[in-house]
Amino acid sequence: SNDESHIFRTPWEDFFIKYKDELSKCIQIRAINEEVFYKPKALSYALYGTTELWLALLRVNGFKNITEFHAPFIKVYEPTAVKELIKIFFKREGKI
Repeated sequence: SNDESHIFRTPWEDFFIKYKDELSKCIQIRAINEEVFYKPKALSYALYGTTELWLALLRVNGFKNITEFHAPFIKVYEPTAVKELIKIFFKREGKI
């Protein structure tokens, strides 16, 4: 009765999809250590101080799941710039 394999989840109001164009200006290529291969949450925490941006790291690189997260060079959002943009957009939307 708890089988949810027939359910498809689609992100409709994802911040990183909604502001894709604005955020593209702060994308940079970075080398990552093998220590964080398959661990996007660990990289998110190291870069941004939170694990909440792990899915954004997958999306910006076109990865469908964490099994693809093993490239020596990946795209990331520059930490200072992305935090500032998040603050600006959240403030405009009345979320902070």
